Amino acid sequence: MIFLNLVIILKLISSMSTLPALQKVSHLQYILHYHPGTSHNVNYGFNFHSIHIQCRLGGFFISYTYKTNRPQGRKAGTGYVHNFTEEPVAIGIDHGFSLIKTRNHIFSNGVSKCSGKPPIVENSLCYNGSYYCVGGERKMVVTDKTADEDFFLLTLVAVAKELKTRGLHHNAVVILGAGVPFKRFGEEAGKLTAYLSRTGIHDFIFEEEEYSIAIEKVYCFPQCFAAVADRIANMEGRYVVADIGSWTKDIISIVDKRIDTEKSVTVPNSIITLFGEINDGVMQIGCGRILEEVLQDFIIGKEVVMPEKAQAVVISKLKEFAMEIEGLLGESGFDLDYCNVLYIGGGATIMKRFGEHKENVAYLEDIRLNAKGYELLASHQMKRG
Repeated sequence: MIFLNLVIILKLISSMSTLPALQKVSHLQYILHYHPGTSHNVNYGFNFHSIHIQCRLGGFFISYTYKTNRPQGRKAGTGYVHNFTEEPVAIGIDHGFSLIKTRNHIFSNGVSKCSGKPPIVENSLCYNGSYYCVGGERKMVVTDKTADEDFFLLTLVAVAKELKTRGLHHNAVVILGAGVPFKRFGEEAGKLTAYLSRTGIHDFIFEEEEYSIAIEKVYCFPQCFAAVADRIANMEGRYVVADIGSWTKDIISIVDKRIDTEKSVTVPNSIITLFGEINDGVMQIGCGRILEEVLQDFIIGKEVVMPEKAQAVVISKLKEFAMEIEGLLGESGFDLDYCNVLYIGGGATIMKRFGEHKENVAYLEDIRLNAKGYELLASHQMKRG
């Protein structure tokens, strides 16, 4: 029966290949997912629960699931065909503890489930029959981003935003680039890759526009490295790169275009912790809590409404944080007088405005750098096949 169903699929592909739109077929890819079951005989000596097959032929994406129904021993197959007119699209997504970043977008990682269709279209998502509002107050920090569906929902939103911004078809096969902290890559990369690698077609509605995407491949890369991936070839001499994010600080050592993994570190507690300390400080002097969005605006130099005495606390805490970062680099074995220092990420602006300025220190303040790097690296992997 397995072979019979495979023959049906191949016959379907064969008949489709005669269509004019499919004359120029570059490649055919099969993705098989085998789920072991208990003892269930299916005539050909296989014990299995289900086999899922996906194949892409030119602009068509075929998905077929073959399942057993164990109590009666019956087999059932379900399949569908989607016409994707574009080549696979590489999209890099930085799943931050505070913000989601892509090549063109930045939005909060907040997700809240709605009881019905939201009254406001902006940032509304409908997936699997449920409605969500995204982009509100950030999620509480969790040690495991794969523990619930929120970051997958945020991934769908990120893909939708990028497809629309790039003027691409809402039916798309995507290659995802994602990342995890540098020194935790071995522990977390596989888990995040598996979490994002969902088979089949994902139909959803974002801001009242319909999307159908298929995730063909997920690549995972180390944070911080990805942010400077396009620059490493020009990094002669000694460099220390500090990626100061919402929750972690990644510090990598680069010597003559090569990363020194042994000297590279990942340290928890970063800007979110800093914001908590700032609010502790302002509350001690009788002021109310400051929203994180207001603090972010203050850091980048926007004009904000803030009592003078609260502002003094904020500035003092930001200067302390900058000094702590410089101290951390020293404790990690870097002599900042004898190497090039490159600050990146959300904390780069803090270091630029409140840290020590030297000729050998530079700042890359674009907080989308990791997302852009993930996309660049995923594109290279896609081209290499």
